Amino acid sequence: MKTIFLISVTVLFALIFSCSSDTAKPEDIYFVKVERGGCANGQPPGGNIETENKDTTYYYVNDGHLFIYVGFHATCCILYQYETKVISDEIVIDLEEASNDPCDCICWYEFTFEFKNLEAKEYKYNIKVENYLTFEGKADLRN
Repeated sequence: MKTIFLISVTVLFALIFSCSSDTAKPEDIYFVKVERGGCANGQPPGGNIETENKDTTYYYVNDGHLFIYVGFHATCCILYQYETKVISDEIVIDLEEASNDPCDCICWYEFTFEFKNLEAKEYKYNIKVENYLTFEGKADLRN
């Protein structure tokens, strides 16, 4: 009886330790970094106020890395946090306000997201800024 108990306890510990949190969250093998520009770099608005630029997105490829740029107007003094996901042939980027201490002006925000290890195929990308602005595009990495 004691042997059965010891075997049961051993199996239980093996199951508990095999499900540790280190293996629960996979490493993001695609996203490299984000470069911030304009008001997105956390600087005061100063000379970063743009009224002529149109909200835009585009992509380019350099040394096998995909770069997705987004530029948009929003209330000054907002800090944004981001989340990126690569799912099959789709790249999803979510920008959410990390601070809610806006200034009384409009500012130009820029983000350039860098990805690596992507397959040579066409990807759809979707960038959502809060719940009010969405950008969509296609990036062709087959070339």
